[in-house]
Amino acid sequence: MPSPPSQKVYQLVLPLLLAVLIPSACFGAFSNKRDTIKGAVILSSQIRPYVAALNGFKHAFKEGFELLDLSKNPEFVRYTLKKEKFDLYIAIGPKATKLLWAVNPDGIKLTLMVLDPESILPGDHLCGIKLRIPMDEQLSIIKMRINPVKGVGLLYTPGENGQIISQARSAAQELALPIKAYPVESAPEIKKALPELYQHCDVLLFIPDPTVISEPMVRFIIKDALFHGVASVGYNRFFYDSGAVMAFIVDYEKVGAEAARMAIQALKTGRCQMLPPPYEVIWNEKAWNFLQKVKGGKGGTQ
Repeated sequence: MPSPPSQKVYQLVLPLLLAVLIPSACFGAFSNKRDTIKGAVILSSQIRPYVAALNGFKHAFKEGFELLDLSKNPEFVRYTLKKEKFDLYIAIGPKATKLLWAVNPDGIKLTLMVLDPESILPGDHLCGIKLRIPMDEQLSIIKMRINPVKGVGLLYTPGENGQIISQARSAAQELALPIKAYPVESAPEIKKALPELYQHCDVLLFIPDPTVISEPMVRFIIKDALFHGVASVGYNRFFYDSGAVMAFIVDYEKVGAEAARMAIQALKTGRCQMLPPPYEVIWNEKAWNFLQKVKGGKGGTQ
C-alpha cells in the first residue's frame, strides 16, 4: 500500500534534520563541558624581575587571566581576592604571596619570585618556584669549576641566614669541601672579618643577606678579595660586572614559563610542589686570569 504524501515528506526530511541537529547537540554538549580556566595573577610591584616573570608566564600559559597589581591599588586586590572565585592564583613576589596566603581562597595557589617561601608561608604542601638556588648545587659547581684548596667562605647575618649556613655546612660535608662562615651585623664587622676569611678560604660565596648586600659594599669586597687572591662567586649579573669570577643567574622569564607549565599540570592533576629556579652559570675569564696573576705574584695593579 503506498505511503501517504505527508509520510513520504517526513521520511525524506528526517535524515536531513538528524544530520543538522545531532552534530549541533553534540557540539553544544562539548562546549558546555569545557569550562574556561579563570586565573588571577597577583603582582607585588612593577620591578623588572617581577615583570619578566609575568611575561614568561603570560607567553606560556595560553589562557586569559586577571592581573591584580598591588602597586596600583592594594585594597582593590584584597577585595577581589575575597569576593571573586578563581580556579588558579599566581603570586609574584613576597607581598603578593603573603597576601594571597593570608586571604587563602579556594583554588590552586602558586608562589613565584620569593627567596624562601617556606619561611613566610604556613604549611608543608607549598607550590611554586623559589628564587634560592640549592646550596648543594652551588657548592658542587664551585668545587668543579674553581676547586678551592683552602675552602669556601660566607659572610652572613645570623638572624637572617643561620638556616642557610646550616644547609651550606651539610652540603659541604657531603662534598668533602671545607667551609667557613663568618657572622656579621654591620659594615665594620664585615671589614674586620675579611682578613681571617682571606687567610682560611680561597673562594668567597655571596648569599642574599641584608648586612652584606649593598652595591658599594659588594664592589669593595670583590675588589679586595681579588687582590688577596680570593675568587668571589655571586648570584646575579651585578656580581659578575663587579669582578666576581663566577655568578649564578636566575632566568626570571623562565621562572614564569615554568610556573605556567606547573599551573596547567596542577589544574589537571591537583598535584604541585615547590621547585628551585631555572638558572645559568656565567664565568668571568678576565677576573679569573687576573686572579691567577695575583696568586702567582705576577700582576695586578690597584
